[in-house]
This record gives sequence, C-alpha cells and structure tokens, in this order.
Amino acid sequence: MLTRAIVGISLLLFPVSAFAQTHARRNDAVPPQIREHIRQDTTWQPMDEAILDSLNIRLVADRADLNHDSVPELIVRGQGGYICGAYWCPYWIYRRTAAGYERLLDAGNIEVLEPLTTVTHGYQDVRTWMHGSAFESGVTIYKFDGRQYRAVYCADYLYTYQDSRGEWHETKRPRITQEPCD
Repeated sequence: MLTRAIVGISLLLFPVSAFAQTHARRNDAVPPQIREHIRQDTTWQPMDEAILDSLNIRLVADRADLNHDSVPELIVRGQGGYICGAYWCPYWIYRRTAAGYERLLDAGNIEVLEPLTTVTHGYQDVRTWMHGSAFESGVTIYKFDGRQYRAVYCADYLYTYQDSRGEWHETKRPRITQEPCD
C-alpha cells in the first residue's frame, strides 16, 4: 500500500507525456540538408564558427508522424553545451518534401515540445514549455495553418505575486496570464 502511494505521488509530481518518454530514448541523425538550413539561419545567432561546424553532434532528431500520413516529421533539437542553456534548447519541426525538407516550426529555445491530440489542418497541434525561473514558466500552443505552425495561445505561469504594499509572495498554484504571442 505504501509503495502504491509513493508511486502515485511521484507520478503526480513528475508528469511526463508518452512523447516525452520516447523522446528521451530514440534519437535519429539530423539529415545534412536540415543541418545546413539551421547553420545558414541567422535568427538564432550569434554562434561562432566552431559551434556551427559541430552541429552534426549538437543536433538530434525525433520522428513523429504529426499528420498521420505514415511519413514522420522530424522534431529537431539541440543537445549539449554551447547550443543549449541550463533548461532549454532550440527546437524545430521539419517535414519531408519532394525537394528535401521544409521547416514547419522554429519554436526557439524551450524545455519541452510535445504533440497534442487535437488536429488543425491535418497536423497535430503542438505545445511547448519554457522554463523561466523557479517561479515562472511559459507555455505556447501552436496550430498548423496549412503551411506552417503558428502560435495561437501563449501564457505565463507565475508562482509569485506582489501585493499592494510591494511585498512578494509565493503561491502553491500558478497564476496563469495569457499573453499576446509574438
């Protein structure tokens, strides 16, 4: 009985999606065309040349069939130092096309990316989480618009608030504030 209680509590404290569980186990090599596309992308620079040259070992891909056509999309993410921070890494989603690969999403530097069960324009919606601090995190939900993923819901999860006297207090449950998506 005690063992069940401990297991139950640990499951509540550490919820992990099925995607996140497989995400940790299976990593594929990132195709050269995607590595070169990311290398040429200047939106997440500056990166020095040594880091750019090491993208073949700093990027990994997970397969996820987001549109259920039996051709999995690639969820590409950074790994390790230089490209990732303490709690985040860059993430992208690519799909295979006749010409190679096409980027569907640049999620930026986040902690977790997971497909949802809801579908828009034939592709599963995607949720990302970003760790901000011990008291703040952010969530973004992306929907496919027929060409690429677009942010449709963005919110901050805050575990502190400032009262009218300017004093800060911690909360057990987050205050969720919807924000405009950039």
